Amino acid sequence: MAASLITIDKLKALSPGQFENVVYDLVTSAGLRNAVWRTPGSDGGRDIEGEMETTDFSGFHVITKWYVECKRYASSVDWPTVWDKIAYADSHEAGYLLIVTTAMLSPQCKTEASNWNSKRRMPAVRYWDGTNLEQLLMHYPGILVKYDLAADTKLAPAAFMALAQQTSKVVQAAYGASEMANHDNAALEAASALAELLTVRIRDAETGGKFAKSPFVTLVDGFHWLKVSGNGAELGGFDRHGLRALFALLRHVTGTKTATAEVAPGVIRVTLPAGRLPSAAATTLLTEVSLWGDLEVRVEGQDFIISRRP
Repeated sequence: MAASLITIDKLKALSPGQFENVVYDLVTSAGLRNAVWRTPGSDGGRDIEGEMETTDFSGFHVITKWYVECKRYASSVDWPTVWDKIAYADSHEAGYLLIVTTAMLSPQCKTEASNWNSKRRMPAVRYWDGTNLEQLLMHYPGILVKYDLAADTKLAPAAFMALAQQTSKVVQAAYGASEMANHDNAALEAASALAELLTVRIRDAETGGKFAKSPFVTLVDGFHWLKVSGNGAELGGFDRHGLRALFALLRHVTGTKTATAEVAPGVIRVTLPAGRLPSAAATTLLTEVSLWGDLEVRVEGQDFIISRRP
């Protein structure tokens, strides 16, 4: 229980922006897809919208639109606050409104939300309060480590560091041998980039608990199969280890031979050939990697979008 309480105390100590980033990582890790930030609302907060895909009894795929509101509150969330968000979500045709708060919903707020849902009105209201967050975050230790939210985050990195380093050495050696032989092995290239990212992030957690970002330099960190167009200098604002892992993994899971990355401030748009979009399982893996690279990913048509975190 002590570790659980420390988690909530640390959540409450985060800035509103940091808390929003924790929620972003939590909802995308839990399955929210194509998540994007909305512009700041009347309270100055930037919240999240995304999609959930479910399959009904007949096998039909249903995509629902979710709005996620982040409330790092010390006191309870009242019904007028939720009602204001319902109106906004409804005007944008969202199916669900999820309130995520470090506090609790007031008794009146819970009653009104229950009444609203019982009438099958849209959007349906869901919420994660402080207790829910404690329980949910324990299922995602990577998020706890990334934001230094748990009491013993430095124990696991120390235990796994030696193994991660040895794994990285072996994979890098295999990748180097493959390149010397002019073999274009996308799977091995992705494994090499992932092993490097793993080693760096464990070292970050072991030495300070915060990510140490290194700028991506196209001439050094780029790939022969990736053509960069637009403002390539903007790639310097992305973390090199996370971006290399994401690029290499995207190529591997989609089976593409070459790709073009159109770069604009804070955003990379990779256009994929028809029929080469990542599968649901691949998207889950790409989302996990984006967490460790402090990146955001989504699909728009035939484009795979990578955004830098604010």
